[in-house]
Amino acid sequence: MKTSQLRILSISSIACTLTHCYTAIIPPTIKNKVQLSRCGTAPNMKMKDSFNNDNGETNYMDKNLNRRKVLSSSLSFLSSAVVLLPSIEAAQAADETNVNDFLKTGMVSQPMGVSGQAGKSRPELGVNIRDGTEATRDKRTGSVLAELVLIPKDQQPTAVITSFTSSLPLAQSSMFGIECRDGKTGDSSFLAVSGNTSQGTIKDVPTNFILDELFSSTGRFSSYGTPTDIKLKQSSLVENGDYKLLEVNFSTLSQSTMTEIPRTALISATIPKGLDQVVMLVSSATTLRYKKGKGVMDAVKDSAMSFRASPAPKSNLKVRVKKEAYLL
Repeated sequence: MKTSQLRILSISSIACTLTHCYTAIIPPTIKNKVQLSRCGTAPNMKMKDSFNNDNGETNYMDKNLNRRKVLSSSLSFLSSAVVLLPSIEAAQAADETNVNDFLKTGMVSQPMGVSGQAGKSRPELGVNIRDGTEATRDKRTGSVLAELVLIPKDQQPTAVITSFTSSLPLAQSSMFGIECRDGKTGDSSFLAVSGNTSQGTIKDVPTNFILDELFSSTGRFSSYGTPTDIKLKQSSLVENGDYKLLEVNFSTLSQSTMTEIPRTALISATIPKGLDQVVMLVSSATTLRYKKGKGVMDAVKDSAMSFRASPAPKSNLKVRVKKEAYLL
């Protein structure tokens, strides 16, 4: 229905343009004479092929040349219409697809359409990739490896090696930083780094500090508004107290309908030895999929439990942040 309306509007616009083009070619004097003849005011009047311009000079028109101009303009506009209509319809289809994806998953799939881009800002996740390295994922094992750069207070930049496993492909967009995600379902696992803290171990870091960092107005889940209904379900220390595991329920805002989409996330957080920033892996899915989707809960938990972050071995190489790095 929308496509048909679009075609009608486009054809109407082309018709108006052709009419304007035709009337613009014919001089005003001749048009007036044609109108008089049609109205019957001067039935015996013969239309001349010449007219006087504003300077009193006589100009002569070639009727065949005028016809050629009209036909040439008509064909040009019709050719443009043939090319333009499929492009408009494709853009409309992409836009509707992105709206539907966001309504189902709370995430926008790639490539983004008009609806996905409108009002969507790049999240700030604190992730800096080390110069000369890339995030990689082994397709056979699902193991993801990335070397980050942390900047402790009053210290030199330090390289930290992070790793986790995920059954999802690594996203190929700076919008997502280092993230494995499914564009259709919205399931994802991504890395985030907090600001500097005064605590030296993760067990001393207040849970609210982690939640505030993750669900800030510039966070990964705040593309169309800060998450609401944030509820901590459980918190525990694992791996001899080196990692804190949080299970959180929250809702993200839909851009198109302003409705809330419930999600469940498992957050695995740690402070690498000798540093003062929290490095996190956030694995999440819509709450409906998390509870009822086959294998979804296990996949989210496995990914969160596999997360590791530790200082890189010392070397003579200078630690630099990659220039095109995310700083997300």
